[in-house]
Amino acid sequence: QECAVTALGNLAVCGAGQAEIVKQGVIAQLAYICCSVMGGFNAQPLCREVVQVLVNMCSGAPPIRQALLAQGGLHALMQASTSTAPSQESSYRHRNDLRSSALSGLLALTTEQSLVEKLVEAGLPGTLMLLALVSPPASRSKELAAKALTNLSMADSVKGLLVKQGVAAVLVGLLRTGTPTTKQATCRAIQNLSRHAPNRREMADAGALPGLLHAVADRDAGLSQAAAGALHNMCHDGHVMGELLRLRGAGVMLEALRTHHEPGSKGRHIIAKVLSRMSRVSNKARLEICAQLREYGTS
Repeated sequence: QECAVTALGNLAVCGAGQAEIVKQGVIAQLAYICCSVMGGFNAQPLCREVVQVLVNMCSGAPPIRQALLAQGGLHALMQASTSTAPSQESSYRHRNDLRSSALSGLLALTTEQSLVEKLVEAGLPGTLMLLALVSPPASRSKELAAKALTNLSMADSVKGLLVKQGVAAVLVGLLRTGTPTTKQATCRAIQNLSRHAPNRREMADAGALPGLLHAVADRDAGLSQAAAGALHNMCHDGHVMGELLRLRGAGVMLEALRTHHEPGSKGRHIIAKVLSRMSRVSNKARLEICAQLREYGTS
């Protein structure tokens, strides 16, 4: 069985092979094998090979990806990504590899925007949020889950639904515990979601602002720029703007401009746009920004 599935994996790396696998209805059989043997340690090599076939299919053309959803491939990958490690220490690495491999396939599926609504309907956000919460801070699983959530958040049709499902609290947690790469993906997800007006206050109420300000102050220019982009979208809400001033946000951004954003850089431009928006709120806001200017010693 393992050799046969390995051969299918080799076929699944090319478009013609993928089309034939779909035509023969093999995806449903692979999904059944994956879901039925997941719990058995002795079946792990077979399960890993099955997952690899499905992962290869996830990079196929849109019709191939649609077939994965229709024939059970998506649910097999979701189950593999949330598999719990067995007690044998020697098998932990294999189970972790299985989880990361399955997640890489799910990430590839989220890049197809025409499938996003179906992915959300199938419950993928819940799986990704679970993995984002339980995976170790520096793990690849956490990073892949954050990137997949970012891809889902790009679709206008699901921005409100994602927040209703609780993604705001999960993203705030990722801002606190993730690696710089994970945090950057998280900031981009918040930026995407904040293009939907009702989400701005929801994100702020969930505690996103302190984490975003901490990211703006980070020496990693990519992370700082991504956080500034998220703040720029959130600042279209007056309540969020007031909360940002209360948190001394103007001073934090001014300090970031002074210390680690090169003149003419995109990050510097975005931060300046946030400060410009804040300064147009009221005279009280302008006075507060000036006070924070003096506090941070920025000329």
